[in-house]
Amino acid sequence: RSGAVAWQAAAWLPDRFDAAVVIASPHPGHFRQVATGNVPQLMKGFYAWLMQTDDGVSLLTQDDGRLMARFAFGGALPPEAVEAYRLEWTADPDRLRAMANWYRANYSPRFLDPGADISIRNARIPVRYIHGAKDFAFVPELSTGSAAFVDADADEHVLEDGSHWMPQAQPEKVAALVADWVERHRLP
Repeated sequence: RSGAVAWQAAAWLPDRFDAAVVIASPHPGHFRQVATGNVPQLMKGFYAWLMQTDDGVSLLTQDDGRLMARFAFGGALPPEAVEAYRLEWTADPDRLRAMANWYRANYSPRFLDPGADISIRNARIPVRYIHGAKDFAFVPELSTGSAAFVDADADEHVLEDGSHWMPQAQPEKVAALVADWVERHRLP
């Protein structure tokens, strides 16, 4: 999930970036507020928790990755696109290990432990957050609210017909929102 990295870069390395656009990945602070104890959100993201263990990855990758492909895309992309991704994932076991390690690094179960002392910084550069109203991976309460975790110019766009996979399913809309934000925050 590159959104998790973008939020961290915007918070911890603001001198290296002029602005950021984050797509379908709420700010970690907002996510933690909404998701902790939120059973519907925990159910929507259970695949991320399965990625934490080798047994969980084995479960997800049964039937040559078809189970994981169904959960990962939630019907948001055409079947031929999902199949192409599935074939890429399963072509080399190192790819699946890399995916699992990405989730392990960015989505520790400790993150949703309300008693855990976790440092979450606000973003310190301008951020545009784009979320799909039909995002199957997040509860509706996460579609907005991330701007409150930005100590700079921030805005949020909810694409009413957008899913979790907006760059793939709606590339023109996403590209226009990204280009507009970049143009607004371009250094002279």
